[in-house]
Amino acid sequence: MELRVHQPSDPESRSSPQSILLEDLLRLSLEVRAAHVQQSGAVDLDATLQRLRREGVDIPERMGNRLAWAVAFNMEGPPDVVVDGIAAPRRGARRYKDHWPFIACFADIWSRLTKSWISSNPGHTSTLLDELGLSVLCEQKSEWQEPLSRLVDVKAADEVFKFVYVRNKAKVVGRVRKVFGERADSPEDIADEAWTDVFRDYWSSEARRRFLGTSQISTMVCQMALYKAIDRIREKGAFVTEGGSVGDAADEPRGSVLDSLAVFDDPTEHIAGQQLKRRIRECIDHQLPFKQGLVAAMVWLEDKSAKEVAESLLISEPAVSQHLKKARETLRPYLKMHGFDLPS
Repeated sequence: MELRVHQPSDPESRSSPQSILLEDLLRLSLEVRAAHVQQSGAVDLDATLQRLRREGVDIPERMGNRLAWAVAFNMEGPPDVVVDGIAAPRRGARRYKDHWPFIACFADIWSRLTKSWISSNPGHTSTLLDELGLSVLCEQKSEWQEPLSRLVDVKAADEVFKFVYVRNKAKVVGRVRKVFGERADSPEDIADEAWTDVFRDYWSSEARRRFLGTSQISTMVCQMALYKAIDRIREKGAFVTEGGSVGDAADEPRGSVLDSLAVFDDPTEHIAGQQLKRRIRECIDHQLPFKQGLVAAMVWLEDKSAKEVAESLLISEPAVSQHLKKARETLRPYLKMHGFDLPS
């Protein structure tokens, strides 16, 4: 099979193995893809293992192969979950082909994974490939591992998870406290709930998702924790006013949810506003991808500005606007299905 390559302006780089297009790599078997990653990224893979060793992480044999296999696996992602013969819908990006177009060359993906930043450890740098390496070491789902490494050492995986947890715990707690203070009960408890859910979803033997390495692990857990904090506030029937105080949901000002959505002009045309807000919450919880739902909940239910959301989630304000735009595209037909024929 002949592989097409991206043709960069520099003639000397045209023969680089990393110039192969993502769509062509996806046509190859997982084993061949992993071998390609191992060959073309050998220097970076070795550097990642060295950095993890300096951090005190115990690196098992064949870890370079396991990490290359994880990158190759993540291009296509885990298989869909099938219930009663029907594949469950995917929520959010679960594979590299959800992040990058098919015509992207492998060099684009590799550049993202290997870009360095200054880590919290003074004098050390880190990369997203390092984060992916830590995730692979936390995994207890053996069938996702490189063939010769599939007998996962659960005790060793638990030790790496403890390392990741201790290193990032304060950051997650601090993020919850910064955004919500004590309004959602204990930030420490919320953070621990988030870590429990992330472990179950990504690293347990029953995991259904695999960490892609497109963000830091702490960022993923922070987002989960913020979502949990919002859920706690909802469970108490509370909302957050512009001044930051907590009020009762029955007294919530219309502007905090309904006006920001611009869903109707005359509330007498539709069912009571409280029922509409309940449907909005249902849509956020069950219909939106994780990050879209988190942004929508913070803006529409927590009445936070785009700037505040961007600062909390470490994304740009245009990204917040884009998430809200996509969320509205899902929200309108969902509400229409439940009897709310909204203006465009």
